[in-house]
Amino acid sequence: TGTDTDNAASASMDETTHAASEMKSLSETSTLSQIQSESNSNYIDVGDGFRLRPLTPPDAIFVDSRWPYRSNKSLKMIERQIIADNGNATRTGAACCLGIEKIFQDDRDDGNGLIDRESEKSGSLVGCIFRHRNGSLGILHVDDEYRRMGFGAHLLREATKSVLRQNDPSMPYVYIVDGNEQSEALFTKMSWVKADPLAKKGTGKRRAKRKWLYAGPIEST
Repeated sequence: TGTDTDNAASASMDETTHAASEMKSLSETSTLSQIQSESNSNYIDVGDGFRLRPLTPPDAIFVDSRWPYRSNKSLKMIERQIIADNGNATRTGAACCLGIEKIFQDDRDDGNGLIDRESEKSGSLVGCIFRHRNGSLGILHVDDEYRRMGFGAHLLREATKSVLRQNDPSMPYVYIVDGNEQSEALFTKMSWVKADPLAKKGTGKRRAKRKWLYAGPIEST
């Protein structure tokens, strides 16, 4: 009957939709696993039990929560950009969206009364830097309790090197709000300069975002 045919067609469409959904889920899981695996091979030990690594999609929550300009759409934007940066890193070997995390050691006994220190577990992020879709670096952040440990310099140095390694036709650049003296001091120390040094600084509500450019080799710190 017509009803039986409609029901059969509906069931077939449901099965097709379900299968497509499962394939998409498996694809996303596989992609995330690949990203995390590649990320694990790009750790940089920054001392004191911390390491720098490329950000992965789940890290978008941390980045978004630290961004003063976040909105109801920014989390998805950040997540998409991290995925795009991971793709660029796969091709070029240089990731621009980076984080610093505390290392949690695996304290399980190895059976001989010794603690197995070879197995290290990922810890919570304490800092990050991000590359926006327009190519600018930004959202450079280190949680308050982990400042004055050189993490901001580590993040900026590695992100800058990554932009250059990707052979991007545009030089690394950022936007810093007038009056952010802490950021200005760090970027100046790391060989960045204002794109327009003669521009008048704004104050109060007139504070503007000023473009800064990377101007040479980064000095060791």
